[in-house]
Amino acid sequence: MNLQQLLRGLPIQTSSGPLNQNISALSIDSRKAKQGDAFICIKGKQFDAHTAVDDLYKKGVRVFFCEREVNLPPDASVIVLSDIRHSLGVLSKNFFEDPARDMTLIGITGSKGKTTVAHMIYAMLEACGKKPGMIGTNGAWTKGKTFPLSFTTPDPIELFDILRDMKEEGCDVVVMEVSSFAMKFERVSALTFDLGLFLNIEEGDHVGPLEHDSYKEYYACKKAFLPMCKKTLIWSEEPALHDLKEGLKECFTYGRQPFADYLLEKSAPVKIGTELGMQFTTEGVFQGQFCVHSLGEIGSLNALAALASIDMLGLDVHKAAPALHRLHITGRMEWIYRTDDYGVILDFAHNELSTRSVLQALRQYEPRRLICLFAVFGDRDTARRTGMGRAAGSYADLSIITEGHNRSETFESILSGILEGMHQTEGKYIVIEDRKKALEWAVAHREKGDILLILGLGNKDYLEQAGKHIPHDDRQIVLDLLKEAEPAEDF
Repeated sequence: MNLQQLLRGLPIQTSSGPLNQNISALSIDSRKAKQGDAFICIKGKQFDAHTAVDDLYKKGVRVFFCEREVNLPPDASVIVLSDIRHSLGVLSKNFFEDPARDMTLIGITGSKGKTTVAHMIYAMLEACGKKPGMIGTNGAWTKGKTFPLSFTTPDPIELFDILRDMKEEGCDVVVMEVSSFAMKFERVSALTFDLGLFLNIEEGDHVGPLEHDSYKEYYACKKAFLPMCKKTLIWSEEPALHDLKEGLKECFTYGRQPFADYLLEKSAPVKIGTELGMQFTTEGVFQGQFCVHSLGEIGSLNALAALASIDMLGLDVHKAAPALHRLHITGRMEWIYRTDDYGVILDFAHNELSTRSVLQALRQYEPRRLICLFAVFGDRDTARRTGMGRAAGSYADLSIITEGHNRSETFESILSGILEGMHQTEGKYIVIEDRKKALEWAVAHREKGDILLILGLGNKDYLEQAGKHIPHDDRQIVLDLLKEAEPAEDF
């Protein structure tokens, strides 16, 4: 692509050097940039890419987009922009020729539930005869093809590259999780969403040295997503609902509140074939009785959000709904083992709100004991530690506190925060630092009628500690243990 074509819509302050060079790729990684690339200089917390321009010039890079002037030979094209992060989205959109232009875009944000609702919508779009694509925590794919993915919401270059590939695969609609970091770092700023969902927001979540500076910033990032959407759907119980709706034109609500456009009237556990699920009825924009292969009232609310999305897209809700019966989401309220006497569930819950929700959901199925094995991750908002300890202590019969992604912190420093929350309850707990040994203990001490809930890793197969990824797969470890285990005394 010629450089002139890249410049459309950019906030250019100054430019120097030739503006007719050909570009073979865009790059923001100075370690990977090569001859023929256009390099975008971004100043991050750890590294300022402007300091790498001399070395990149020596490697053959001749086109640079910067936030400030840099001194390079006259054959280098240097374009200084007023907003480099927003401009990265525009550059990516231009380079990949706006692949989203002919596709319907659905964006989902929230502290919890994004992945689940995204999978529900994806499944129902397929049931309606659409060819959807998915971008989120569990990866990026369309039917028959997967794409490499670095973040829940990738950087604009990677994002638009994936969107182009999806378009070439025939996708007509894309379901995308939109994280608060995607908003903070303007990864989706060059997109317009046909439909945006705001599921919830947890105060105190995602605040820390490597996350948001404050809850105020976190909330502002979440809220900023909504004006980017032609239509919006917001949870009716959200305390900030009035503020979130301000200025939005086509805004609808879903949930339990009587004023909700899509109203959840009744919700109760039910068996779907041999599986556990929820049956719920709706009033408002559409009426009906539906079933979803998910657990607890949160499962019904997530399904209602997905059904409302299908309706807002002008598709047939009743044609789409049977897809919810067959729903299976890896690492999200996922039964990895279940008999009449014992069950094991994996879930990604990693804050107080999601931990409380999943434990409350499982309480509806009246287990003899609800055992919760969990960890809280290091280098993240320390309020999560107290919150998850409080939630587990309040709703589990026994908590097994263990290690997770400790990152640069020690287990002891994380544990002290968890115990602060646990001691606010009367909950019973044990501490087993080694996660594999904690799983071994849980299986060895199981009793008839128990449900073991394993939180934190979801479908991840590693532990992140001291800068290393250490192989660890909760699912495989538990299944191997149960295969080898002697029946417990009560079995």
